Amino acid sequence: MSLFVLLFITLVIYEEYNDFERDASSIRKQYILDQKEKIRYDINSVLKFIQHSYKNKKPQIDTQTLKKQIIDAIEYLYGRQDGTGYIFIYDFDGINLSDPMQSNNRGKNLYTFKDRNGVEVIKDLIAVS
Repeated sequence: MSLFVLLFITLVIYEEYNDFERDASSIRKQYILDQKEKIRYDINSVLKFIQHSYKNKKPQIDTQTLKKQIIDAIEYLYGRQDGTGYIFIYDFDGINLSDPMQSNNRGKNLYTFKDRNGVEVIKDLIAVS
């Protein structure tokens, strides 16, 4: 009888664990989808702002000044000191153009920067983009 009870308890625990894993996986997937949607929304907002600000206007300024104005506008729109919703900007060579949270990185080449897990984050982001 004790063996039957132990087997039954083990089966119940196993089923509960499987249910937990399925729920956790579902929550993770939904969280990632939500984050991707937020990123899409932010990027589209920035692009609309740039298009509105510079569409059909032939700037009488050089490319570097125009780039600086756009980066400043993006930092103004999203550079929150609490770290929520900020956008960092790198060029395709891995040079940091903007990071409101870590302004000391501006101008640095962080292409081969590795996070604590050894992942070359900027290199991977550039490859994906």
